[in-house]
Amino acid sequence: MCIQQITLHCQALFYNNSRGQIDLRFYAELSQFEEDALFPSARTSCVEASDGAILWHALFGRTELTGPAAARSNMSPTIVAVGGFNSNSGKTTLVCELLRALPGWEALKMTRGHYRSCGKDPHACCVSHLLAEEPVVRTGRPETYAPGKDTGRFWDAGASNVHWAIVTDRQVEEGFRAALSLVRSTGVLVEGNSFLRFAETDFAVLVARPDVLRIKPTARRALPKASALYLSDDGQTLDAACRLRFEEWWCGARLEELAPALPVYTRESLPQLVERIVSAHMRALDESSVCDALTPAHAS
Repeated sequence: MCIQQITLHCQALFYNNSRGQIDLRFYAELSQFEEDALFPSARTSCVEASDGAILWHALFGRTELTGPAAARSNMSPTIVAVGGFNSNSGKTTLVCELLRALPGWEALKMTRGHYRSCGKDPHACCVSHLLAEEPVVRTGRPETYAPGKDTGRFWDAGASNVHWAIVTDRQVEEGFRAALSLVRSTGVLVEGNSFLRFAETDFAVLVARPDVLRIKPTARRALPKASALYLSDDGQTLDAACRLRFEEWWCGARLEELAPALPVYTRESLPQLVERIVSAHMRALDESSVCDALTPAHAS
């Protein structure tokens, strides 16, 4: 496969609604080409050749570039936040669905703990034993994989790397920044609400269960930053009566004032949600490319 063919395939990238994931036909061909002994030099030319090739690198989080190509790809990752109205709202399930649709992306779980009962343990917070004077950040499979746990589910869903920040209320911003600095792919899904007070995201989706008609303070504060609302259903189809009760509660709680005309998605419309995230990712890449081109290193 020549450089021109690689570029052509990259430009042909599209989102397949029927399968609910990025079309990977050209990615398989690129993986085979990577085994070629000429790949180290070819990959640099490919990434410099066209925006289509950069698109391939960006969506699939490839980070083995060198030389000028590495400089062009050295940008902040696209940040997609996945928050929730309440605990057990379906945040982790949605993150896993998005990871399956966005190969090569990383995942970051923010856990805010405290030195008191969280309701799961009568004596201590479920992560109180992990809290320290500084934020605790675990990264990589050996430190974050545990079967059945949220971070383990991220790995099982296909995350290229998983980070876990355990913080107190005062450590949220510092812990988020520390964990974000470890991200090497061009896209990361961040599960949590609290960090949104300190960070600008490229896309933010809040998850709610339509049968749980309440919203915690951190989610209410995050609503003005939300790009979408996702109604989780625990694998069950949402009936019209449940949806209507949720809409009546939404209006009664005056949440519409915080997020006017917020687009709503469900499991059936998940492909459309992924399309919006991919579009936000490409916009972020375009903006990063423009900023990079304006730096002094490129002025000559």
